[in-house]
Amino acid sequence: MTAKTTKAATPKKAPAKRAKPKARKALTVGRPEYSPTLENRQKVEILVAARMAHDDIARVLGITPPTLRKHFREEIATGLAKKRAEVIVAMHTSALAGNTSAQKSMLALTGIANTPVPPKERIVPPTAPGTSAPGAAAKLGKKEAQMLAAHTAGEGTDWEGLLN
Repeated sequence: MTAKTTKAATPKKAPAKRAKPKARKALTVGRPEYSPTLENRQKVEILVAARMAHDDIARVLGITPPTLRKHFREEIATGLAKKRAEVIVAMHTSALAGNTSAQKSMLALTGIANTPVPPKERIVPPTAPGTSAPGAAAKLGKKEAQMLAAHTAGEGTDWEGLLN
């Protein structure tokens, strides 16, 4: 027998099946990815409204500033406006309920309190005896009446010559 016949006479073995490689779990390296909570979102809005530095806000949350910017972009952008609006609405509600301080604050906030009020007409006392104030029909105040009486005290008496 030749080599060729020997090979043909031996039955061929089926190739061994390789076991499929098992799916490997992803290796976790470092910290797990940060996941913000609703409580942290509200906290960031409050701190941004209080104009706290972003580095300090990140430190309070226990994250880095880039993580803060990545996960809290909306809160950083709108926190100040949202919290200011909440305070204004609360102040308005309180003002309508009769809180005088809130009413004054609302007027100052809206600019109504800053509108100039025309000055009242002022009564000028006479400077010399015999002169009358403009608008003589206007009633004099207590001090003005006393001043006028002092200037005219001696008129029509024996003392007139001595006082002038």
